[in-house]
Amino acid sequence: MPTATYSGNRYGQDITNSALGTLAPCGYQPSEVQTAYGLNSLYGAGLDGAGQTVVIVDAIGSPTIAQDSEIFSQVYGLPDLTAANFQVYYPGGPPPAPDTGWATETSLDVQWVHSVAPNARIALVIAPTPNDTDLQAAVLFAIRHHLGNVISNSYGEAEADVPAGLQTTWNRLNRLAAAHGISVHYSSGDGGDSNPSGFTPNLALFGVSTPADSPWATAIGGTSLALDANNNILFQTGWGTNLTRIVNTIAQGSTPVVPPLQLGFQFGAGGGTSAVYAKPGYQSGLPGNGRRVPDIAFLADPYTGAEFICDGSSCGGPAGPLVGVVGGTSLACPMFSALWAIANQSAGEALGQAAQLLYQLPGSAITDIVPVGSEHNVRGRIHTTAGTTRLSASDLAQPLQNTEDFEFYSALYNSPFSTRWFVLTFGTDTSLTTSEGWDNVTGLGTPNGKSFVDAVTSAASH
Repeated sequence: MPTATYSGNRYGQDITNSALGTLAPCGYQPSEVQTAYGLNSLYGAGLDGAGQTVVIVDAIGSPTIAQDSEIFSQVYGLPDLTAANFQVYYPGGPPPAPDTGWATETSLDVQWVHSVAPNARIALVIAPTPNDTDLQAAVLFAIRHHLGNVISNSYGEAEADVPAGLQTTWNRLNRLAAAHGISVHYSSGDGGDSNPSGFTPNLALFGVSTPADSPWATAIGGTSLALDANNNILFQTGWGTNLTRIVNTIAQGSTPVVPPLQLGFQFGAGGGTSAVYAKPGYQSGLPGNGRRVPDIAFLADPYTGAEFICDGSSCGGPAGPLVGVVGGTSLACPMFSALWAIANQSAGEALGQAAQLLYQLPGSAITDIVPVGSEHNVRGRIHTTAGTTRLSASDLAQPLQNTEDFEFYSALYNSPFSTRWFVLTFGTDTSLTTSEGWDNVTGLGTPNGKSFVDAVTSAASH
C-alpha cells in the first residue's frame, strides 16, 4: 500500500519498449499532413503554390536555416530549396546574437510553408530583435516591396500589454497590406484565455493576442490532430491540454501519486473577444460587439505536432541536423498561409485579406471543430489502508472550467522525458471551448483541402 489501477485510452507506448515510432510526443511528417488535410487533390490539379510567394516575418532567425531546410526537403521528398525559390532579407540589419527559440521558430515556419505549398517561393524577412517596432518595420518592408501576397507571422503578445500607439501601428500596417491585396496572418497565441505570449501564461491577465486582434488581420487558431492508419483524420479537438501526474519516476519505484497531482492547463490556442477593436463587418453573423479571435485554425498541438529539422548549433543541442517535434499556433499560421497562397494561385489573382472571404464560404469548405469525448477516457482506483478511492474521468482531467464532462478526450501518457505516468487531456483549453459554428479556439474550423480552395476561388469571383 498504496497501490493504484488506471485504465483507458493510451497516448504512445510504455517508454520501456524499443519499437521505433511508438513513443510520444507524436510528430507528423509532411506526407501525413498532406493526406490528412486533403492537399494531395490540390497537387494533382497542379495547385501547389507555383507562381506564388509566401512571406515569413521572424525575429533573429537561424544561421543554419538554408541548409537545415534543404535537408528537410531531401528527407521528406519535397522540392529543393535553393536561392531561386528561397531568399532571406535583413531590412533592419543582421541580428546582434543568435537565439535558439527564434531559430526553432524560423525553422518550423520555413519548413511547414514548404510542406503545404511545395512549389511556392519563400521570402524570409528577419527583424534584428523581437521588439514590436523591429517586427513592424519588417512587415512594412514586405508590404512596400510587395514580396508576396501572403505574410505569415508566428508571434504575438497579450492585447492588454500593447500600448495604444503600437496597437494603432499594427492595425495600420495590416490595413495597408489589405489595400495592396496582401493577406497578413498572425498566430492567435498559445496560452488559452490568458496571456498568449508563451507557454507560461499569466493567469491574472486575460485577453486575446495582438496583432491577431486587428480587424485587418487574419487570426489563426489551433487543433489537436489524431490520424488513423491511413493518415486520414480520426478526430480533431480544439488545442488545449491538461496534465495530471499519477505515477512517480522509475527512480522512485514507479509508485502511485496519492492523491493524483493536478498540474492543470499546459497550453492551448488563444482566442476570445478583443477589448480594443469593434467587430468587423465580415463577423456580423457572430454575437457580441468586439472583434472575435481566431478566424480559422490548423494543426497546433505539440503533443500531435509536426517534425522539423534544425542544426543543434542553432536550436540547442549537439551540432548537426536534429529532427524535433514542434507545435503551437506558430505551426498553424505558416500552414494556413501556405494554403492561402495556393488559393491565390487557383484564383489567378491576389485575393487580399483571407478573413474577408472565410465567413462567406459554405460548410463543405471548412471542418467545424466540435467537442470530442470518449467512452474510454481514463479512470482509476487508488487503494490505501483507509480504503479504495474511485477516480472518474472528470476527476483526472481537472480543472475543466467551461468544458463539460465527456466533452474532452483523455489518455494515459508515459513521458519519455520524466519517466512518470500522466493523464493527458485533449480539448481542455482554459475557459475557451469548441462548439458548433465559430468558436474561440478554432474560429470557423480547419480548411478542407481542395474543397476549401475551390470555395474561396468561387467566392472571390462573385
